[in-house]
Amino acid sequence: MTAPAAGATVTGTTTVSANASDNVGVAGVQFLLDGAALGAEDVSAPYSIAWDSASTPNGAHVLSARARDAAGNQATSAGVSVNVSNVAPPPGLVAAYAFSEGSGTTAGDRSGNGRTGTITGAAWTAAGRFGSALSFNGTSDWVTVADANALDLTTGMTLEAWVNPAVLSGWRTVIMKERTGGIAYSLYGHDNAPRPAVTVTLTGTVEQSTPGVAQLAIGTWTHLAATYDGATLRLYVNGAQVNSRAVTGAMLTATSPLRIGGNGVWGEFFQGLIDEVRVFDRARTQAEIQSDMNTPVDPASADSQPPTAPGSLTATGGLATASLAWNASTDNMGVTNYNVHRSTTSGFTATPANRIASPTATSYVDAGLPAATYFYLVTAQDLAGNISPPSTQASAVVTSDTTAPTVSLTAPAAGSTVSSNVTVSANASDNVAVAGVQFLLDDVSLGAEDTTSPYSIAWDTRTAANGPHTLKARARDASGNPTTSAGVGVTVSNTELPGLVAAYGLNEGTGTVAADASANANNGTISGATWNATGRFGKALSFNGASDWVTVADAAPLDLTTGMTLEAWVNASVLSGWRSTMVKESPGGLSYGLYAHDNAPHPAVSVHTTVDQFAIGTSAIPLNTWTHLAATYDGTTLRLFVNGVQVGSSPLTGSLLQSSGVLRIGGNSVWGEYFSGLIDEVRIYNRALSQAEIQSDMNVPVGG
Repeated sequence: MTAPAAGATVTGTTTVSANASDNVGVAGVQFLLDGAALGAEDVSAPYSIAWDSASTPNGAHVLSARARDAAGNQATSAGVSVNVSNVAPPPGLVAAYAFSEGSGTTAGDRSGNGRTGTITGAAWTAAGRFGSALSFNGTSDWVTVADANALDLTTGMTLEAWVNPAVLSGWRTVIMKERTGGIAYSLYGHDNAPRPAVTVTLTGTVEQSTPGVAQLAIGTWTHLAATYDGATLRLYVNGAQVNSRAVTGAMLTATSPLRIGGNGVWGEFFQGLIDEVRVFDRARTQAEIQSDMNTPVDPASADSQPPTAPGSLTATGGLATASLAWNASTDNMGVTNYNVHRSTTSGFTATPANRIASPTATSYVDAGLPAATYFYLVTAQDLAGNISPPSTQASAVVTSDTTAPTVSLTAPAAGSTVSSNVTVSANASDNVAVAGVQFLLDDVSLGAEDTTSPYSIAWDTRTAANGPHTLKARARDASGNPTTSAGVGVTVSNTELPGLVAAYGLNEGTGTVAADASANANNGTISGATWNATGRFGKALSFNGASDWVTVADAAPLDLTTGMTLEAWVNASVLSGWRSTMVKESPGGLSYGLYAHDNAPHPAVSVHTTVDQFAIGTSAIPLNTWTHLAATYDGTTLRLFVNGVQVGSSPLTGSLLQSSGVLRIGGNSVWGEYFSGLIDEVRIYNRALSQAEIQSDMNVPVGG
């Protein structure tokens, strides 16, 4: 015995070999597994056989070889002990063909189910997707797998294969389970449209198909997969779903064979290479299909050959940059990317720690560098993760960039009056390149930095208080040199949305009056509530949950009818029982009210038409967190919003109850229901605002 070595651990398909000699001539060598014949006798030197270890239970086994001469004399070698260690197949795998044998007329089933295929015509090739593959001539070649109950799929199916077509015209079969005069299920590399396709026949129906959207590439490995889960037929190309179709029912079963590379009904022979065929009796997920794509059926077929080293690496230094270029590597499976490594020490070793980039192109610009001499190596990587030897080292002398960019604001114009949404823009340039522009409002960052020219940002001016403000732009380059433009003075002048009847920014900070920022001067009187500096915008009022409130005297604008919006920011410290945010009282009840908590527990809005009507939320608001509550009524529907998202609604018609009762914020005199925590930015409208308007109000202070 010459292979495998004594004590070896074997997986997948392994070559078993032996040397044999005789004074006249060796007639043949029969390999033995645990004393039983392993395959057919080999009658030609060198003596070997491909052993599919997946067909053998995991654990210790003994291999030996028995040689004979023409006279019938026999000799058996000493046994070689090996350990079989194969990973259990995934759930639902009923057949799997790695085509890793490389010779012979049988294709071993790697699922462990023993469904060996018989090869007719197809030739072996070493250029498989993983290891070897079968080459089909497009006219008469196929692999036949005898019918078995497990191959008669019903309500679950996955078909997978790697294909490399040489010709695509007409119909080209990859996998088909035949039935008399038709298909039970099939996967096509080409369906005459031209595109790949999957077809199944359901009980009591005609064939159901789902095609792809584009023809496969000629001379290129492509992974095809199809699934059926009893409700949807799906087709995948290279792990991406390209089409689906809703179909229901059990798949038709048949006693005909499974074919690979053609079929006995119409021929439809495939021309090219097929590898890594899998059949499951369940629908695999997209993630599972993507995993299968990159995992060989036979682990012994895994690609272990690294790419060649990238050639002729050059590095050219410049101002804060080094420009690299190299010649492409080659690989048996294809290069996926390159790894660029950098050091300030000559003769360094490429490691993950000094890898700075993984481009797919054969060039790279290393930017934003301080002045120094830099050394570079480049390696290539393939799909299996094999990494090539490094290129030869190249160096670049980089000079420093100390020149800051120039930047100036281009809009809005100095002295302009702005409202609503405006675009703030700037021009910026640099001797190397501008890395980004940050806009500033009163020297505070306005949104995120813009890293792409032309430089601009959308500014909702309602987030700033009415009055004068200063806009600037700060530009930086990759070396960190900054420049700030001259300031541009603008005046913000916004008005509240139409229909506002009362608005309380609660920014006074002292005293017992909460001023109404609307045109109606419905000022409130503060009882007990204290001022707090940490409002949602500016200051807020803090309520003790036992006796505090703000009282607003009754006024005609507060008597709403068929249009209403109530809004407030709340930050609750306690949520139990009923907690009022605002209530317009009526004798023994309310006209309308917005609650942070309704004892369920969730926020709610209540109005009275003929009886009290509610729209409620779905969950409690968080404690000690600012939450925006809003409620609307438009004469047909009562709606509740939390943080700008509708969370509840109730159909309702009729006018709201008119009452001479006062408006209360933070409690009410009918049931108490005092709020515990902070309240800010209270608004009342006599119309139903849209969701977009509510979302705008959320982010704008009262009077802003």
